[in-house]
Amino acid sequence: MKPVNMIVMDGPSTLRQAQGSGAYTIPMETIQPGRSKEVRWKVKGQYDLSLLAFRFTAYAGEFSDAEQHLLPVLSSEIFMTQTLPITVKAETEKTFDVPLGSLIAGEDPQSLPGDSHNHERDYSLTLNFSTNPVWYAVQALPYLANVKTDRAETAFYVFYANTLSSYIADNIPNLLNYIKKWQIETPDALLSQLEKDQDLKAIMLQETPWVLEAKSETEQRNRIATLFEVNTIRNQQTNALRLIKDKQKYNGGWPWMDGMPESPYISTYILSGFGKLQKMGAWSSLSKTDQNTAQSICDKAVRYLEYEVAETYRNMKRYSKGKDWPIGSSTLNELYALSFFKEQNSDKDFAKAKDYYLKSLDKEWTSFNFNQRSMGALVLYRNGNEKTAKLMIQSFKECAQKNEQIGMYWPKKYFSFESHIATHANIMAAFAEIDQDQEMIDELRVWLLTQKQTTMWENSASTADAIYALLMRGSDWFDEGKEVTLRFSNTPISTEGGVAGTGFIQRRWNASEVTQDMRQLTVNNPTPHLVWGGLFRQYFVPIDEVKSDESGFTIKRELFVETVTDKGKKLVPVGYKVPEPVEGPTLQVGDKLTVKITFTSQQDMSFVFVKDLRAAGFEPIEQISRYEYNDQMCYYQSNTDTDMEFFIEFLPKGTHQLEYSMFVTKEGYLNNGYALIQCQYAPEFSAYSDGMRVKVGE
Repeated sequence: MKPVNMIVMDGPSTLRQAQGSGAYTIPMETIQPGRSKEVRWKVKGQYDLSLLAFRFTAYAGEFSDAEQHLLPVLSSEIFMTQTLPITVKAETEKTFDVPLGSLIAGEDPQSLPGDSHNHERDYSLTLNFSTNPVWYAVQALPYLANVKTDRAETAFYVFYANTLSSYIADNIPNLLNYIKKWQIETPDALLSQLEKDQDLKAIMLQETPWVLEAKSETEQRNRIATLFEVNTIRNQQTNALRLIKDKQKYNGGWPWMDGMPESPYISTYILSGFGKLQKMGAWSSLSKTDQNTAQSICDKAVRYLEYEVAETYRNMKRYSKGKDWPIGSSTLNELYALSFFKEQNSDKDFAKAKDYYLKSLDKEWTSFNFNQRSMGALVLYRNGNEKTAKLMIQSFKECAQKNEQIGMYWPKKYFSFESHIATHANIMAAFAEIDQDQEMIDELRVWLLTQKQTTMWENSASTADAIYALLMRGSDWFDEGKEVTLRFSNTPISTEGGVAGTGFIQRRWNASEVTQDMRQLTVNNPTPHLVWGGLFRQYFVPIDEVKSDESGFTIKRELFVETVTDKGKKLVPVGYKVPEPVEGPTLQVGDKLTVKITFTSQQDMSFVFVKDLRAAGFEPIEQISRYEYNDQMCYYQSNTDTDMEFFIEFLPKGTHQLEYSMFVTKEGYLNNGYALIQCQYAPEFSAYSDGMRVKVGE
């Protein structure tokens, strides 16, 4: 590359090029001592130009001095990835229109309708597909190792997660064989979703704040085999039960910390956990000795909670001045824990108190949130009130939202320390015991599985609950008797050689290999579970000719100039089109601009990346990277030389907006790029806005 050499010197006021040097000279009049002079010139970037060197030389007699500045020139052509999520429900055939653009071999881009693809230069088409994604949930089975604690609550947390996970693993067909295949034949199968498909994502993992999260998920997946080490699991279970028993007080309760009085909350948490393990059949994974120890622990805890329910009732009678107090959430949780076990009636007032609170729950259940209602329905059902319990299930059905792609779920309209996943699993438990509608339970399972597609499940007890609800209820999703088929028009796509269990395949075609038959992709899914995947079209295009595309997200970017009127500050939209700006305020150097990026997500997503490219003549006001909380999002905002980047660890379903400000620093016709959003956990969900070109100055 030959640098453009700008020489400021005495001489005629014409621009000339030094012979054979590739350098240009801008002559100037003599600058008077102690004075300065402004110099301006226009530079037209060439297609293959990547770097400009500006050298300024001043002469005074026989002496001279110079300085040099390097200016990178970004290509006006950008590499884009257009995506198409593929989700097909059970026992369904579905056809998708493939976004080929000018990708078809031998087709003239100029012949395409409109001008949307005239300057696109295609690179490849990639298909990712999984014939049984339920195995991704299996890979999320939690195993908590090397957790050292002297607290009963933490010890039980570890005991619960490992015991339930071990029980689930024992009941999944071929899991141990698949684990060996993953470890030996396809080790990439156990990588975090964040580490996979780096070439299909808008940013490399190493450039994000999520490197440790990816490492953590990979380690979690590689620990699945430990669930089959019977001696290790049994030893952990015995040690945990011993600590839980040692920390239990004489009356059956547990304190928060040593030296503190018994805590009804901690005691309820532990007893309800034991009850859930027993109800789900997970006690069978314990040794006979440990089962007896657990039963002894629970018997004492039942007596303690019966006393707490009766004492709450006595306090109500003592202080209510004759008025009836409705059942509270703490008492509901206690009755839920007790409903798993046989009554002992260890307190003389317990039967009376229980009857009172069951009648109150029968009247007041609509005042509770969804998670508490699921527990309330089970409490009433297990105590003989089937009528109201089934009425509560009917209420769940009426409040549910149904989506063809993501199944049946309930919107989270309230604050709760319980995760959305855990609440959904608890509601499923109520449906399974009270309603037993297998078709509806499968719809609820679909929602859980689609959440696993776009969100990372933590290594926790709540994850074990969700996986149990997904894998151990409803129809058999591990049946491998029927084969999923894919085809482009009449050309079949081979699914052989897929990863064990998930059936994951990746097929890639260069631009020259794409044919007319690939305009439509048909997926035939005869299995009882959904299947999913994604198509990725990659191409080069001039940055100001990028045309918006939306898959799983929608995104819109607006540019405003801030003006001051008699009524105060006002944001005036900057109009634009390609290639020339349209009506709107004329931008000038020094103007303050506001960028608003509005995007909508159709479901909860983890690890969402938002990028907003900006013109070379714009400079953001905020230069320091930082964490922010805004519009239900906690995100990390980072300013780079070419764009503003936002890293959102968890994006709730709905519409959100990001905003930042810039100053105009240079004149000219400027490419202002586009805004992009992509889920880094499931890159097939992405969207980007139109490219934008603006004019600054006259």
